[in-house]
Amino acid sequence: MQRPLTLILLLALPWAAMSQDIFQAIADAGASQFAQLIQSDPETKAVYTSGRVRTVFAPADVPSLRRRSLSLEEQRKAILHASDDEGDICSYRTLPGKKVRTLDSSANLAGHAQSVVTDARQNTAGLFKVASGLGATVNAIRGDIPFTGGLIHIVDNYFTIPQLLSSTCQITGQTTFASLLSSANLTNSLDNAPLTTFFVPSNAALAAAGLSAPGPETAAILAEHVVPNAAAYLPDLQDGLALPNQNGNALTISVKAGEYFVGNAKIVQANQILANGVAHVIDKASLLKPTNEPRKMRRDLC
Repeated sequence: MQRPLTLILLLALPWAAMSQDIFQAIADAGASQFAQLIQSDPETKAVYTSGRVRTVFAPADVPSLRRRSLSLEEQRKAILHASDDEGDICSYRTLPGKKVRTLDSSANLAGHAQSVVTDARQNTAGLFKVASGLGATVNAIRGDIPFTGGLIHIVDNYFTIPQLLSSTCQITGQTTFASLLSSANLTNSLDNAPLTTFFVPSNAALAAAGLSAPGPETAAILAEHVVPNAAAYLPDLQDGLALPNQNGNALTISVKAGEYFVGNAKIVQANQILANGVAHVIDKASLLKPTNEPRKMRRDLC
């Protein structure tokens, strides 16, 4: 299934007003089509000329790059602009990556803005990756191009608009988990739960645990994989962190040789950005890991 693509992410901070034409700077950097796209809508153009834009992620002008047709509302939402990150390549390449909070206030995150996440662990195709909706990533292929008041980074594709948990699971292949949500009548409540982290077992993990079909304990089992009131992106998952799940049990994070685990389960697909938080795909359905060691409790993650 084709993934719905956004236009791009714009990062921003309050900054000195731009004396240089930002659209010309973007075009000169090799993203003239994106510059034209911004200018085609007065509302998004006003953001770029407001003096607040500090960093622009602009898709390169390449013939093979195609943008899905979006409504004006989708287009405005898709051009995200962040407010609290420095935006230089050095900060984005900090292992394992960096949470980039945007100015997209339409997300269901209890008043917080939407985020995307850089990933510096696997950057063979570029300087770093940036994860957005549906677990899709783009590669930065050229960066730190200055304009008055900020930097431009050229990327190789458009970002993806974050979707609901249920549709994300279906599109990214976690169909058994999506089916179990439906059978337990949890789809609507979890799709609309603000500021939530989901540890989603893969189809194979659920099958290995004998949980492919719904049963009387399905709702309670699913609740073990839900962390309310927190959007815990991969950079937030520090070794020893304890996250209280929906059942009140602590899910313990461990980091071993660069691999991330929640309880006994390994995170195999991280940072699937959702409209209401984030999902991480795991390889086991058993999350609880008994321990007598003192653990750090959750800090503010969003």
